Amino acid sequence: MKSVLAIAVLARVLVAWRTHVPARDAEAYLWMAERIAEGEFGAAFQTVFHPLYPLLTACGIACGLPAVGAGQLVACGCGALAVLPLYAATRRLFDERAALFAGLFYALGIWFVRHPADCLSEGPFFLVVASALWVVSRAGARGRGLILGALSGLAYGLRPEGLAIVIVGAPWCWLRGERREVVSAIVACLLIAAPWPVGWAIAGDGFTWTPKAAFNYEQGIGGVGGGNAIAHYLDHAWRVPGAAFEAIGYVALPLAVVGVVRARPIRLRDPAAWMLATFLLQCAVIPALRSNIRFLAGYGILLLPFAGIGAARIASWARERPVALRVALLAAAFGPDFARLPQSRRAARIVLVELGAFLEPRLDDTHRLATEMPRLAYFAGQKPGPPRPIPRDEILRQAEAPTTHVVAVVEPRTHVSIEDLRSLGFAPMELPDRLRQLVTDRGMLVAIRTD
Repeated sequence: MKSVLAIAVLARVLVAWRTHVPARDAEAYLWMAERIAEGEFGAAFQTVFHPLYPLLTACGIACGLPAVGAGQLVACGCGALAVLPLYAATRRLFDERAALFAGLFYALGIWFVRHPADCLSEGPFFLVVASALWVVSRAGARGRGLILGALSGLAYGLRPEGLAIVIVGAPWCWLRGERREVVSAIVACLLIAAPWPVGWAIAGDGFTWTPKAAFNYEQGIGGVGGGNAIAHYLDHAWRVPGAAFEAIGYVALPLAVVGVVRARPIRLRDPAAWMLATFLLQCAVIPALRSNIRFLAGYGILLLPFAGIGAARIASWARERPVALRVALLAAAFGPDFARLPQSRRAARIVLVELGAFLEPRLDDTHRLATEMPRLAYFAGQKPGPPRPIPRDEILRQAEAPTTHVVAVVEPRTHVSIEDLRSLGFAPMELPDRLRQLVTDRGMLVAIRTD
């Protein structure tokens, strides 16, 4: 177990080091964390994202760490620790060899590593879900419901789908005859989860169960309307398997199917039933929003024990085979991830960081930035915009506002031209040579108000 933990830590350190710019959505988490660290606790409830990960990151910032470093430390640290309950639960449910393979698939799985390195909430979410799996794997029922409910409340503070732990876990406890645990799970979940909707009601845009799910619903079937909702759902349902292969692993997912077959019969009261039901519930909800590997990785960790069974079965078969074949099988299982993990990530997007740093001293509450790039807004010291496409008309409306001092857009994407901006009183902004070249290479247009 210690060696697998060491591999998990090293892989996340490597990928964090090779990540030049965090992923989309990271800017909202980091903005929230910085505001919280400065004492603006209401900022935890002023975006569509859930607040627990920014609250944790704010602790690192308050200790003197830079925001990106604090975000990576929290996410990668929690993500690496998740291998411990995953390994322990798999060993308890199946055997040592299955646990070893499950741990390795997680420790080296490309998106299980990359999401935390991108300053996203998946790192702590992996830890909470793996901990819930460990609780489910225990033979004794005492305290199971209380811990499951508490973990679900924490998971809900990280991501809206965190409630699935108890939504599936409470009926599962009932089927096992653990009636007291059902009540404990529901009560504990409600108590731990209560601060989040209360916070949105007081400091956010009003009471809601989850602003992120509501936002994604409007970007999904809620935004297409009428009969198109069915077409949208079916279209994205068709994409879920492909997203699952990428999120969980092109080797791990087929091996998980082998493991499910090997684990039969699976009764409804078995821990394996909770694992599969929780993952499948997430798969059923995703097409109502948009198919995305981020939506699948969180509960995709629950398939890795089955992948461990499948890998252990193949390893047993290969034991008497030539060494070359065994090496080839190991290379096929882990080689692609080994090749992808050290790759440099988003080096070309360093322009977002450098342009943001250049613009920040030129902007304040009365001199704003209009852009469709939320990460640029964050690095320029502004509150990042919503995580959705910003169309041309919306950019031009922002530019018309008297407080807008600078406009920065990707011209081919927004179809906003310098002629459009000249008519609103803007002119191309003078930039240092290196920054001007970076901006040109990315097809960006940066203009400053002159009137």
